[in-house]
Amino acid sequence: MEIIAWLLIVLLAVAALSLVGTGITGACWLPTPIPELKKILEEAELKPGELFVDIGCGDGRVLIAAASMFNARCVGVEIDPLKALIARWRVKRAGLQDKVQIIRASAMDAPLAGADIVFVYLSHQLIDRLAPKFAQELKPDARIISFGFMVRGFPLVKADAGKKWFLYKMALGQNLNRYL
Repeated sequence: MEIIAWLLIVLLAVAALSLVGTGITGACWLPTPIPELKKILEEAELKPGELFVDIGCGDGRVLIAAASMFNARCVGVEIDPLKALIARWRVKRAGLQDKVQIIRASAMDAPLAGADIVFVYLSHQLIDRLAPKFAQELKPDARIISFGFMVRGFPLVKADAGKKWFLYKMALGQNLNRYL
């Protein structure tokens, strides 16, 4: 019984640190609605074998959808240790460890080299901070999917009717002098 009590205390402490850490980094967690994922990834023309990067991957649901429905290679970046642990567990449960990697890191440290598609569901402030990184590190034919907020300085290719998600292509957004 004492072991269970200690385990519960540790679990609560990790959860509390996760909430405090999330408040410090300025990122809140709002999971992407699952029914919309397939449509979004189809609109982005995700192809088998492409590298899909989810910055702020939360519980890994977007990565799991990209890997299982589109056979993409996926990298998730999550700063919150509890969410990263949950994402790794969900990926393992889905049997997708060979297709999905979870990295615990800041959004600003996300590995973008070689990415075909970058998915973000972040605050507009963080997206603004990431825009120069996108311009410098993404290859010319990369696509950016932003759920919730627009990526300023990049020309919009597509958006859903309700303006919940936005699609950008890097080749169209190379003139960012006014942004940078």
